[in-house]
Amino acid sequence: TLLAGIFVNNITPGASVGGEPIRAYFIGKRYRKPKTKIFGYIVAEKVLHLLVFFVFLIFSSLFIFKFIHLTRPLRIILETALVATIVFASLFALTLFNKIDINGDWIARKLYYFKFIRKKFRDIEKLRIYVKGRINNVLDSFKEVFTNRDRFYYGIFISLTAWLITFLISYFLFLAFNV
Repeated sequence: TLLAGIFVNNITPGASVGGEPIRAYFIGKRYRKPKTKIFGYIVAEKVLHLLVFFVFLIFSSLFIFKFIHLTRPLRIILETALVATIVFASLFALTLFNKIDINGDWIARKLYYFKFIRKKFRDIEKLRIYVKGRINNVLDSFKEVFTNRDRFYYGIFISLTAWLITFLISYFLFLAFNV
């Protein structure tokens, strides 16, 4: 399951998101759970990884500001970029989490242009209901991870552990090659 997702991530363009639907498909098939719910959990996992990455980015930036001598103009540019990144990421997260209500009408209209979709769904209303149900499954499982404290903290812990292992691997590789 994981290897299929990694394979698709590596052959498709984008930021490691091509294999996630494949992972959701295989996990849902194996455990007989709705694939859209599994996909919502996988998206939440990616967001948790991103949150932990931003925490590391902030601490790394603070480390640079504290211990590395920078020229004044470069320091101002980097500090402005860091503050802007934090502000925009916070605003984006708040907007996304509070106003996340995706309407399935637009997606259903676009999908209804395909002949094989029209064969399966004779009426666009049935397709709209189907798409809206699938979107709600993804959003419900995504929100469940962020509203359940235990799942949220467990996800943060797992993401933090994964990033620390990644950094340790890099550190020991550089150490092994005397870099």
